[in-house]
Amino acid sequence: MTGISIDAIISEILADNALRRRLGRSTPGLLTPDNREALAVTARAAAAQTAASAAPYITVVSDDGEIIAIDTPESLSDAERGLTARLITHAAGRRTLAGLYAGSDPEMAACYTQSAEASESVMLAMLERAASAGKERAAVIAGRIY
Repeated sequence: MTGISIDAIISEILADNALRRRLGRSTPGLLTPDNREALAVTARAAAAQTAASAAPYITVVSDDGEIIAIDTPESLSDAERGLTARLITHAAGRRTLAGLYAGSDPEMAACYTQSAEASESVMLAMLERAASAGKERAAVIAGRIY
């Protein structure tokens, strides 16, 4: 089981927003830790959307509001499970930022959407490979039994 931290998603959102503001890029306004409660709502929805995009490979086990616990294919290594969580965190943060920018800077919103989709694509490729490896391993084991 792997956990997706809503707080980690929010921290990524706040860091990105602060850096864009510091670099003089357009931003819908500075987000602060005071915004965590509102960001948590959208971050959870974005994390759920990202996990759902990998539904054949990921099962959401629980969501206590702070951590979304997921099951991944058994053939994933511990490092790949960690990477899966990181990619979901990144994609969810980017999807949240895309929503925030949609009304004020559609071009930036599109960039965030593309970044989320890229993370999801990498995650899906890794999960598909792991699932395929798991099936091959099961076939070999089954072949030895019979």
